[in-house]
Order: sequence, then C-alpha cells, then structure tokens
Amino acid sequence: MTNEERLKIFSDNLNAKISASGKQQKDIAAALDIPVQSMNNWCKGKAMPRWKTLQDLADYFECPVTDFVYSNEEMSISFQIEREMRRMDDANLKVLLSYAKFINEGRNKDG
Repeated sequence: MTNEERLKIFSDNLNAKISASGKQQKDIAAALDIPVQSMNNWCKGKAMPRWKTLQDLADYFECPVTDFVYSNEEMSISFQIEREMRRMDDANLKVLLSYAKFINEGRNKDG
C-alpha cells in the first residue's frame, strides 16, 4: 500500500469520526490542543499525526487507533469483534459468548 493510499484511509476514517460526532474540526482541534491547520491537513489527506496525537484522537473518539489506520477491508474479524465487545454491556456480552459457544459446539459435532 502506498503512502498516499494510507493517508486517504486515515483521512476518510477521521472525517467519518468527525461527522458522526456532530462537531467541527476546530472544536476537536481545540479540545486536543492541536493546531487547526494540522487537523485540516489530516482531514484532507495531506499528512498524518504522530503516534501520541493519533492515540489522543482515539481517546477523544473513544475508539481504538485501528479505527483510524485501517480500511474496512483491512480490519480483521478479531478487530471488529474486539471493538464491538467493548461497546457491549455484560448481559449482551454473555449472550454473544453463549451464541459463539453454541456455534462452536455445532461445528465440532458436524466435523
């Protein structure tokens, strides 16, 4: 993957997070003490933040860093499951784990 493709993935993901938050670039930049021009360059796919700032963005949006740096196609099922598990309460997590156990037991019987 080229650097330009990686920048595009990051900017697409960042723009999606910003849009979903209902906030503006300048609001997020101010909250994270980031220059507005830097935020604008990231959103346009001209640059990427350093690791510390990338982690700050992830913390701000309450998501893993991988939500910014991987395309949907690159996200493995384990990343997706991990992300969804963090969003679940204990009751829903127990239901999911029970279902996974049920599926696994069915595979073992068929195999």
